[in-house]
Amino acid sequence: MVRSILALFSFVLILVLSCSKPTEQFPENHPPVIDPIPDIMVNEEETVVLNPTATDPDGNKVTLTYSGWMSSSTYTTKKCTDRGEHTVSVTASDGIASTSEDVQVIVVAVQSSINGISPSSGGYGDTITIMGNSFGSQSGVSGVWFTTSSVVGYGASVTSWSDTTIQVLVPCGLPITTSSVNVQTSNCASASSSQTFANTVTGTCSLGAWQATSSMGTARYRFASVVWNGWVYALGGYNGSYLNSVERAPIQ
Repeated sequence: MVRSILALFSFVLILVLSCSKPTEQFPENHPPVIDPIPDIMVNEEETVVLNPTATDPDGNKVTLTYSGWMSSSTYTTKKCTDRGEHTVSVTASDGIASTSEDVQVIVVAVQSSINGISPSSGGYGDTITIMGNSFGSQSGVSGVWFTTSSVVGYGASVTSWSDTTIQVLVPCGLPITTSSVNVQTSNCASASSSQTFANTVTGTCSLGAWQATSSMGTARYRFASVVWNGWVYALGGYNGSYLNSVERAPIQ
């Protein structure tokens, strides 16, 4: 009886083993490998270009993504606000596993400089050309001041502005004396000229008769007004509802 049971058990065991499939073995997946990325140094307003390379040990397709200070492989830095050191994380993924590496991007401040003023003398209302470097692509809230020995600054009306050349009008009220010329760029960099400007005629700062020009885009009253860099600004106001827009017109 015992032998019969053992024989039956052995038969069943052999039958089970013969019908079972071997476990399917999947190859082990390995994460991509990112080649070392050197730190990058650029001047402000230059473009950062990341060109990392990554390989996958298993031959899988690799996708690169960026996070942190940059969200893509290129970025044009902004004057003033992007100065300093920043960290960008580069991630390589094969869809299953991923690996990351940080790269340091250093944005160097470019200081403005004045190389010359032409002409070096003149009077109220004359156009003066300031030559230099790194004034920025636009004036924005920047400005030009003529400063006398009494440390009084006279704001000049800007007629044109580029990275290397600024044209302004000699301001009214500037005394008949020599002045230094100062450029303020984007509220974060400034430059002073070693060459002085000799004023020969001072203006009375009086305005001529008011003349009608083109109408504002939005009719308004009860608005605030300010004069800045040769423009008169109308801020806010009311026209049945409160306004939060700004319009301007040149002072001629």
